[in-house]
Amino acid sequence: SVAMNASGNSVAVWADTRISIGGDIYGQRFNAAGQAVGGNFRISTGSGKIYDRPEVAMRNDGSFMVVWTDSLTGYTGIAALRARARQYDANGNPSTAPFLLAGQDIPSGLTNIASNGLAYYCAWLDVREDNVTPNVYARVVGDVSSALEPPDGNGLPVTARLEQNYPNPFNPGT
Repeated sequence: SVAMNASGNSVAVWADTRISIGGDIYGQRFNAAGQAVGGNFRISTGSGKIYDRPEVAMRNDGSFMVVWTDSLTGYTGIAALRARARQYDANGNPSTAPFLLAGQDIPSGLTNIASNGLAYYCAWLDVREDNVTPNVYARVVGDVSSALEPPDGNGLPVTARLEQNYPNPFNPGT
């Protein structure tokens, strides 16, 4: 995944198995001319889990946030997944340790992130309602993993949830 701000600075993130078969999430910053700024850096903490699906978003000031899904050993399906995130300042220094995007240790994953240049908009699946059915959740994230109201004041909720509707027009069997 690659993100760029209005100044042309960018960051790329990917899953990489250079240290272990489970992999880790790495990143690389680039200036507006496309030249690497520093070397590759590890974003995940290398705790023996399987790291996958990294996504990144960048704010106007050059700070960025990475989200990904990791898998716990000994579990299968969505029960094994955890949605994680980590924030960085404009110089590529970590602003946070990796944290649970859902705010609690529950099965969650398939993360996505975007930015309007001022805040981060994150979405993921988790099973907090019944520990079985995945639902979509979202939140707006500001500095250092604090949830906040959108800076443009357009009234979007901090946390949103999409659930199955009956009847589902896309799946007549439900």
